[in-house]
Amino acid sequence: METPSLVNSLKLEVTLSSSGSFYVYGELYAPDRSDIPAGLPTGTKTVGIWRMRITSSESPDGTPKAFVSVLPTFRYDHTQVKVHESLGLYRYNGRAWVKVGSGTPDGTSLISASAPLPPADGEVGWFAVLTQPRGTLISVQ
Repeated sequence: METPSLVNSLKLEVTLSSSGSFYVYGELYAPDRSDIPAGLPTGTKTVGIWRMRITSSESPDGTPKAFVSVLPTFRYDHTQVKVHESLGLYRYNGRAWVKVGSGTPDGTSLISASAPLPPADGEVGWFAVLTQPRGTLISVQ
């Protein structure tokens, strides 16, 4: 499989529970939208928010296609991340945002889930890449 090469692109490794046709729908959201599930961790900065669904029809609102697991990899906008920040990949599980991956800026601009993830409310779900400072920054003049 290819590595995502464009900013805000992604790769999904999907294990389906049955054969047949399926359609993947993805959306990139502006972080100030009111329809994003509430509860992202405080003290963080949003780098990107995505929502994905797998359906058995050509409609994004069609019947969800059953799948066993999904392993997402996101290419984030490296200009939004400072070298002293840590990265977290969060997924909304229907009740709360849960950290499913982490990293530090390493030049690849990629972050993945630590392990394949089960469906969340029948969907691939909502994902957010967030940053937060690592340690304490002290300025000496």
